[in-house]
Amino acid sequence: MDDSIQQIEASLEKQTRYISNLRNKYEDKEKFSIFFEILKKRFLISRLTSLSDKKDIIYFIFQKEFRRLLDQLYKEYMNFLVGKKEEFEYFLDKFETDVAKYIEYYAQASGDIYLIEVAIRKYYLQKVKDKDINRFLSRLNLIFGVIRKILKKSIADEHISRYLERSLYSKERIDNLGWDSFRKNKKDIWIVDFFEEFEDLFFDWSEISLQENHSNEYVEEPPDAKQIFENVKKQLEKVLTNIDSNDADVVIDNLNRIESSIKIGKGILRGVFKVEPSKNRSEKVKLPRILNYVGEDIKEKLKSRKEIILNKLEEKKFRGIPADLFRRKMFIKTLDFDKFRERIENFYYNTFEPAVYHKIFESMIRIWPDGDFKNLCKDEARWIGMKAREGAVLSFPDLKLHKKESIHFDFWQIARAVTILVYDIRGSTFMGEKLHSAEKEEGIRKHFQKQLIDIALKYGGFPVKDTGDGGIVLFSKNSHILYMDFNRYRLGDKVPEEFTLKPSLDSPVRAVLCAKDMILEAEKFVKDNLKNYEDWFKEVKERKIEFHGISYDKLPPEFKKIFQIGIGIATGQQGVDISFGINAFGEPDVTGNLVRNANLYSKAKDPNQSVIIADARTIYSFLFSLADFEPITDSGSFKGSDPDNIEKKLVKEIKEWYNGFDGQYRVKKYGVDISRIAAKINGIKGAQIDETHIPEKRVIIKSEKEIFDTKAGKIKIFYQILPEGG
Repeated sequence: MDDSIQQIEASLEKQTRYISNLRNKYEDKEKFSIFFEILKKRFLISRLTSLSDKKDIIYFIFQKEFRRLLDQLYKEYMNFLVGKKEEFEYFLDKFETDVAKYIEYYAQASGDIYLIEVAIRKYYLQKVKDKDINRFLSRLNLIFGVIRKILKKSIADEHISRYLERSLYSKERIDNLGWDSFRKNKKDIWIVDFFEEFEDLFFDWSEISLQENHSNEYVEEPPDAKQIFENVKKQLEKVLTNIDSNDADVVIDNLNRIESSIKIGKGILRGVFKVEPSKNRSEKVKLPRILNYVGEDIKEKLKSRKEIILNKLEEKKFRGIPADLFRRKMFIKTLDFDKFRERIENFYYNTFEPAVYHKIFESMIRIWPDGDFKNLCKDEARWIGMKAREGAVLSFPDLKLHKKESIHFDFWQIARAVTILVYDIRGSTFMGEKLHSAEKEEGIRKHFQKQLIDIALKYGGFPVKDTGDGGIVLFSKNSHILYMDFNRYRLGDKVPEEFTLKPSLDSPVRAVLCAKDMILEAEKFVKDNLKNYEDWFKEVKERKIEFHGISYDKLPPEFKKIFQIGIGIATGQQGVDISFGINAFGEPDVTGNLVRNANLYSKAKDPNQSVIIADARTIYSFLFSLADFEPITDSGSFKGSDPDNIEKKLVKEIKEWYNGFDGQYRVKKYGVDISRIAAKINGIKGAQIDETHIPEKRVIIKSEKEIFDTKAGKIKIFYQILPEGG
């Protein structure tokens, strides 16, 4: 069962706003698809096994150990060029054996090694000097031939490997590749000039473009400030109209309601929750023009258009054709068209096309790290970890980032929801015993409740009900508007016409942040009022403690129990999981499973701290909307780190994002940690396991994550939310 929960979480992580942003930054699916279609026209699909099950850029992780080996080859080769031949031959034997060991597992899985050969060449293209590229890579191709012999039992097909060895290699990206790229070889310049001059005879040129889609992007949806303050204006007008007929207490009460409306308006306008998803965005992207020039039957076109070509050559007075392609008969010099055609065909099929196809393969892979450690970042490492789950990452040496089984669960619809928060204030019995004054007790509780309600208003929540020792807060897209409407209703306005709760992506987000701030406020409330309640604790051993400025962590246990709160959060669908309206007393009310569940979760206790428990849908919606999150065991800052340390930390990051987080998340932006826990629902009353339990109810938190509901027969997943580092 743990595996299935982790697969659900893995599916969620993949769909979060954060990963969508990384996808838009690093993914190149559309180009990859077009490149693959071009390759399929040239090579049999059976020879493209390394690519056939891939949908996007393939990452090759060349770790330090492997890079050191590759760098040593280039160094030894340069020494070889200045006469150190014996040392080079000795190193070469070792290099071929060592590299074969590194890539053996890859060869066994794919039946070929052409893609790793392309990756190694691409690595060297970043390292080797321009003037040495083709000479060095020609020698490297001989080495690849030896390695293929070493691994011959694992390699079924060498066709693509042998074909790409014909390539003319260059540092240029495929976007910049053009006819000029092939003028480096002087003997071919005239052929390049010929194709460039007469390309209309051979190529059906058209601009190749694609629609590049950016999925699940997010845009700012600004709150309607005019609507918010129009509502406040109407409330104020109502108070002023009736001011002469109301006594002072009623006026003060009404002004307090207006103050609450202003607070909720300020919360909305300041809010952390303006973000709403937009529909998929797409943009037109031009592809390299060079792609028009491959896959043509040049041999047939040269034959069938011989006369046209000869006439064009004469007409344009084309120069540069080598003398050995002409025949002399008497005093007349004529072009030997068969030799001319053969030379052009040889260039096109054995130099030009292999070079372009090699660049296509290069464009379908990415080497990591790319050599410039200044450009390395956590974001790409995290993206690589996510891609590794799909089997789109190869590492040397092997990091065992093999493809994982996965499920797809569409979180888009469940993320847009309404949320209920129930909070339960603790320590009232203890406070009552110490005060012996119901009036004082009520005054303290009321003051504390006001602090909590102000927090709810800050996050656009609708404080629906005061339960005495707690309260119920509603979050929806329009909860702040409904709250203002009901404030006007309480001031004597007509009953609000619209009771429909509108779902939104940010409802669970606001509820989670509200809950976090509530428990921080609970701690602050105790610290701020320690001096007021010093006489309650005369019997405590720590009575000589200096109260002024003491930290909450050092308080005696009895102090910590005052105003601890338990918060339960549940998220669901309007009309199915929750009903909202006016009750028989003329007050707003909520009913349904969300209220019952949130109330149940709010009863969870921890002897040392306040507790927030949320259901899975709340947390899934919360994480889904996040622009950033990470595992609780973060790899830390890279500032001041040397390249080796940076690489180690980033490889650790890759592994963590590949393995998943086992329900443990940190959201630094909002200062919260989230941990998956589990609840076994049974008939035990007041039982306690690991000191976190729900007395007089049916839920017990178990550290071994056993989850079962004896009444409903359903698995329930719960998460605990703590201030970061709590």
